[in-house]
This record gives sequence, C-alpha cells and structure tokens, in this order.
Amino acid sequence: MNFSLKSVTSVSGFLFVFIALVFFGVESNRMFADDPSSKPSEESLIAILKSDAPKAEKAITCKKLAIWGSAACVDEIAKLLVDDELTSWARISLENIPDPAADEALVEALSKVEGRSLVGVINSLGVRKTKSAVAAIAERLQGDEEVAVASALALGKIGDAAAADALLKQASNVSSKKVSNAIAEGLNRISEQRFIAGELEPSISIAKSVLGMDVPKIRKIEATRCLILASKESGVPALIEQLQSKDRDFKNIGLAVARELQGDGVSALLVAAIDDLGEETSSLLILALADRGDASVLAEMKKIVRDGSPESRIAAMEVLKEVGGVDSLEVLLASATDTNSEVAVAATATIAQLSGQEIDQEIVSRLGVADSATQAVLISLIGKRRIDAVEPIVASASSENGEVRAAALTALGQIATEAELDLLVGRAIGSDKKFESDQALALESLKYVAVRLADPTVVVTKLDAAMQRVDEPAQVKILEILAAIGGEKALTVIGKAAISESKLLQDSATQLLGAWMTVDAGPVLLELAARPGYAFRVRSLRGYLRLVRQFLMPDPQRLAMCQKAFAVAERDEEKKLLLEVVQRYPSTGMLELARQIGEKNPQLKGDVDKVVKIMEEKQK
Repeated sequence: MNFSLKSVTSVSGFLFVFIALVFFGVESNRMFADDPSSKPSEESLIAILKSDAPKAEKAITCKKLAIWGSAACVDEIAKLLVDDELTSWARISLENIPDPAADEALVEALSKVEGRSLVGVINSLGVRKTKSAVAAIAERLQGDEEVAVASALALGKIGDAAAADALLKQASNVSSKKVSNAIAEGLNRISEQRFIAGELEPSISIAKSVLGMDVPKIRKIEATRCLILASKESGVPALIEQLQSKDRDFKNIGLAVARELQGDGVSALLVAAIDDLGEETSSLLILALADRGDASVLAEMKKIVRDGSPESRIAAMEVLKEVGGVDSLEVLLASATDTNSEVAVAATATIAQLSGQEIDQEIVSRLGVADSATQAVLISLIGKRRIDAVEPIVASASSENGEVRAAALTALGQIATEAELDLLVGRAIGSDKKFESDQALALESLKYVAVRLADPTVVVTKLDAAMQRVDEPAQVKILEILAAIGGEKALTVIGKAAISESKLLQDSATQLLGAWMTVDAGPVLLELAARPGYAFRVRSLRGYLRLVRQFLMPDPQRLAMCQKAFAVAERDEEKKLLLEVVQRYPSTGMLELARQIGEKNPQLKGDVDKVVKIMEEKQK
C-alpha cells in the first residue's frame, strides 16, 4: 500500500497515529496471531526502518518490533526518537524490548529531543524503571514545567534510593505547584514501593517528608496511608487521629487503612479506641474490623452486641458473621427478640449466615425450651438455614401462639416435603376456621414448595383433589394458588373450572386465565371465546388477544392465532383490538388478514384503511 504523509505533516501526533492504525489495522492485528507463520523476521523489519518506506509503515513496524524486537533493532528504532511523528511509535518498541540496549538508547535520547518528545522519552524511562537514568532525569526537575512534572513522576516509578534522594532534594526548591504536586506523587509512590518491599523506615521517612510539603490534600492522604501502614502497630495512634478528623477524606483513609494495617495487637488497639469515637465513626470502625476477620476481637464484639448502641450493635454483628460460631448464638438470639426491630432483623440475619453444622444442632436443641418469642426466631432460622427439622416445625404450625404458628408455616415453605402438603393445602384454603388467619402464609409456603419439589405437579394434584371437597369460596382460593404455581396441569384444572356450572368459578377462572403468563393459555381461552352464550366469552377473547399482543412467538404462530381470533370475534370492539395486533406486527399475512376484516365488516372500513395504509408504509 502506498501511503504518503506529505499532506499531513502538520497534523498532530495523535492524528498521525490514528491514520496509521486505520490504513494498517489489518496487518497490525496479525502480530497478535498465534500462528507462528505470521511472525516476520526481525531482519526484514529492520530493513523497513532503514528504507524510504512511508512513515505509517515504519510506525506499524515499530509496533511489531515491540513484540519481536531484540537488541539488534535498537539502533534503528532510536533514530526515530527525534522524529516528531514517529517518536511515540519508537518508544512503544523501546519500552518493551527486554534488553539494556533499549535503556541506553532512551537515556542517550534525553539530550537529543525536547518539548513533548522529551516528555515522552522521560515517561518511557519511568515505565522501564531505568535506574541509570536517575541523574539525567533529576537534572530536568528544574526548568520547563511539563518536563519537570514528567521527570518527577518517572523518578517515582523508578523508585530506588537515588530517585528518592533526587526528589527530596528538589522538594523545597520548586516554585511551581504542579511540579511540587508531581514530586509529592513520585515520593508517595516510592514510599509505597519501600513499604511493599519491607523497607519500613525509608517508607516512613519519605511519607513524613511529603506531609511536611505544601501540596494538595490528595498527596497528604496518600502519604498518611503509607506512614500508617509502614508503622504497623505503632501507626494506630495516627490512624485513630484520622478517624477523629472532621475532614471526611482523612476519616475515610483511616477506615480504609484500618482494614489493611498489619502488626501485633492492631485489632485489639482498634477495639480499644472505639469508645473514643463518635457513634457513626465507631460503627464504621467496627465494620472495618469485620473485614479484618480477626477472631481475637470476638469477646469485645459480643459485649457490643449486648450493650452497645443500636448502630454499633448491628455493626458488631457483621464481625460475628465473619468470626463468630456457636458461642455467639446466645447473645445473637437475645438480640433477635429485641424491641428495636432493626437490631432484631440484623441478629436473625447474622445467625442465618453463621457457618457450621453445630449451629444447626444448637438451634434445634433450643427450640423445645425457648419462650414463644425466641421459638419464633428459632423456627424462622430453621427455615432460612434449610435445617432438616420438619417434625418440630409441623408441631409448631398448630401452636396456640400466632407468632410461632406464622413462623412455622413460613419455614415449611423452605423445608416441607410432599408429606406436609395436606397441612399446607388445608391452611391455605381455610378448611379449619381455627386457623383462618393463616391462609395467606400457607399460600406463600405452597408456592415455595411447588418451586422446590422436583415434581411441582404433586402440589397441583393435591389442590385438584381438594377442589372436590370444599365450598366454592375455598375453590376460588385453590384456583388462585394454582395460577400462582402455573404449569400445564394447573392450567387444565383452571380450564375445567372455567366451564363448570358455577358462575363464581367461571368468573374467577377466566380472570386468572386472562392474566396467564405463558401462551399455553391460548387454546383454553380461545375455546371459551368460541362457546355460544358463554357469560365470559368477551373476557376470554380479550385475554387471548393479550397473549397474541404481548408475548414473543414466531410470526406464523402469531398470524394463525390472529386468524383464529377473527373467526370467533363477534363485536366490533374485539375486531378493533385484533386490528391493533395486526398493525403492531406487520407482514404479508397480517396485511391480508386486515383486508379480510375490512371486506367482511364494512362498518370498520375507516379503521381497516388506516391500518392497511400504515402497514403498507412499513413494508416499503
């Protein structure tokens, strides 16, 4: 491909890069291929750099040499560093060639380039962490502001003692706030590197220097973090100082470091500071302790759960979730019946998440000796934790205490088997007046059981059988349960009710079918809509059209359903609804159906003509 840059010599480097990528994108992508045959020889690539090839081709060649280049190509690439249009591409190669020759070339280029090209070379030396460049880069901390900023950041990336000394030496000798900020950022980077390397004293010393500088708050925050982390347990007082700060940013860094700080007894020191903080901050610190996952604070957290403020109690429960066990159950159960509903809910949720089979065993063992309020909590936990304890839960479902009974019915939704279905069905349809108030809960549990059982039709079969022995109001409730469960068998039972002799059941069944959430209800609704003299024929047809209008289906199926609806539609209102569906899903078949409606219903000519016109426009 012949590509000349004569016409774009004045455009920015960014635009040049974009043009090169556009024209050579396909070839460039090949260098990432796994096929070894796509790898060009380094000699051929060097030859391109030596040739009079277009600059765009040389740019892509540099990109390839970033992958396949060695020391052999460095000299030719280095020559491009002084070219404003190719310097960025040359640096891409040199940053990635794993040979000291690349470092030497970049250091040498420092004296040959200026402006943005110089900034780029300095950045590349920072990326490569070229220690031999420290002295030369340090010389550029004075002078041009953009170059000085790049130099400070590069020294921070290089990160050795010489780089740190160079930055510290200039920290008080610069007047530019931008440069001062960059020096602080570079020092913070070095401080963190020293901390990670285990060199704690240098890390602390550098961080303290930054804290003494006149720099933006973000740099102070970074230095504070390094100082505390490197100080380990000795940094706790400084951490607490941040937590007591009125500045939210410093408070937040204190909370973040509280999760990271390592050292002997750090968790205990943090716990000891809780009482010295405000209520909000102490709760946030307790949440930080939860993230530390240190079991040594368990005893103190249990005290807070028992005696603390509501906010701190809830926060301490988060710690118990992480490190608590069966020995935390006592204090949590006491909180689960607290008059403060938020505390009670949090305590129950905490117990539900505690791990260990011994927790399950302890919950079941306490059930028989607990007071009513605690029984209700224990029963709900049996359900939440899916503990195999059906027998005592069934017994509790007949408790005189309404709270206990409600908890048991809810728990059965999580653990009941087929054997408990009769109990739930009886409660759901209100066959026992004594437990009439349990109907809603029993209904919800039946829904859960139907979802959990491998064969949900077992529930439907039970409900179908119950239809034969209860009065009509109870049958209506059964139909509602069946609709909530859904499925083919439930649909069949509701369909039978829709054609029963009972107007009440017909009314209920057609309402439920009209709101069905799958197109499976279509044939049932169509059959009802076609029944001569059927009281709910119109409702059934409208329900059928709702399915056609709202649900996804293949175009031929939708057309066939529309044709069937037209065959049974009697009133103009239904035909207009059908026309809305036809217009919404235009096709040749739908257009023909619209015309048929117009031919057979002259009174609808205006509506049909409008629909036909819209559909014809859409098909153009």
